[in-house]
Amino acid sequence: MRDVKEQRLNRWLSGHHGVITTDEALILGISSRELRTLVRHERLRRAHPGVYAEVDRRESTVVVASAAALAAAGPRAALSHGSAAWAWGMVPDAPARVHLLVPYGGGHRLAGVQVHRTRSPFATRSRQGLRVTDPARTLIDLGAQSPGRLPGAIDRALADQLVRFSDLAAAVDPNRSGLRGVAPLRTNLTSMGYLGAPAPSVLESRMARLIAGSGLPLPEVEYVAGADGSYRLDFAYPALKLSIEVDGYAWHHDPVKVAEDHARRNRLRIEGWQILVYTWTQLRDDPDQVRSEIVQAYRRLAAA
Repeated sequence: MRDVKEQRLNRWLSGHHGVITTDEALILGISSRELRTLVRHERLRRAHPGVYAEVDRRESTVVVASAAALAAAGPRAALSHGSAAWAWGMVPDAPARVHLLVPYGGGHRLAGVQVHRTRSPFATRSRQGLRVTDPARTLIDLGAQSPGRLPGAIDRALADQLVRFSDLAAAVDPNRSGLRGVAPLRTNLTSMGYLGAPAPSVLESRMARLIAGSGLPLPEVEYVAGADGSYRLDFAYPALKLSIEVDGYAWHHDPVKVAEDHARRNRLRIEGWQILVYTWTQLRDDPDQVRSEIVQAYRRLAAA
């Protein structure tokens, strides 16, 4: 093969994860016969019918296999299910087989590839230079394939700001119930406290009722604290320097809120405050434990 063709091929492989199709090679002026010669000389390998991958590729074999599968399946296909979850970083490991989502009636059988056909429209994004289903659809499909991996994948997707809470709420809308993964995703979001959680005012009202039922004196609400009076505490026993904070269900996925609250609480601890922090799921699932901890902290500080 002439030097100019070699240069074209090298540039193409460099920008396409070491993968090229027969049609793409022809556009570069490389014939099918020349491709077979490259295979014979172990420069390329036949990954799928009409798709070739670079043999000596330093890139992850998973990435190369995914790129080859996408090239073979055509422009309407996207990595999906566990493959998309891996590409997004929602799960640490890629599945043994590449998973592709294609419109119903499209695609064909590919060795080492699980092709999923759908009648439902799906949006795609680019990730690591690969075409993948958008994060919300990825979570839905992961729920259909591996529901046990959903809790960690949901937390990672939110922590990395791949999706917003509104995206997740839309993803589990009853109108999308035709997708098998919607029900598992909805169940996980509800059990984890991401769906169905009350507004902050309702959450604080629930905590107030819990404290009132504990036999303790009622705390002050929205107490202004801090050396400069710049902090507001949800519930406080100022004489004991005991604060009880209630974090909304979205709290720990907002990096700015996390940083602000950590700084505020650290400053208050330096000033001698003990701060008890609870989430909606703790109030909902284990109110007795929450009540017990508040009572123990109050009594210990009162006896000191």
